[in-house]
Amino acid sequence: MSDILSNLDESVENCKDLTKEQVKEMSEQVVSVDEDTVLANLAENKNHIELLMAKMKMQSAMHDYMNFGYSLADVFLTLSANSPLSAV
Repeated sequence: MSDILSNLDESVENCKDLTKEQVKEMSEQVVSVDEDTVLANLAENKNHIELLMAKMKMQSAMHDYMNFGYSLADVFLTLSANSPLSAV
């Protein structure tokens, strides 16, 4: 992950100045990561990490549920002889 962030400035050369500035600020915060630091931070912030993981799972489930609804609507419109919402 730190490799991606450290090379991000090369990817925004043709972007707006604001984007370049934001990437520069992020890049300045990227430091080398060692296992001991990660484990210490994990132990110290365990509850926060668990809440973030739960939030990510809920967002994923919500996205899947929304797509299920679109697909179900597409099936209904197809079966009711109306034009489908999207072409598959």
